[in-house]
Amino acid sequence: RAVMRLRQDGHVEPFEKDYLTRDGARVPVLVSAAMVDAHECDFIGFVIDRSAEVAAARRVAETKAFYELLLD
Repeated sequence: RAVMRLRQDGHVEPFEKDYLTRDGARVPVLVSAAMVDAHECDFIGFVIDRSAEVAAARRVAETKAFYELLLD
């Protein structure tokens, strides 16, 4: 789908994906791309590792759940 969108629109909106490492661990990433030269099919893309952001969000959720239990 992303390749089709890149060819049609010239860019791909950022989307979340999980990459699998050789040891089987999942790495949450953000992926996007944009066409640079349509005639040559040149494009630039990026993949951003979101592991730290996801871990922080998990800790916030756990802390929030802990304090909600205390308040109940």
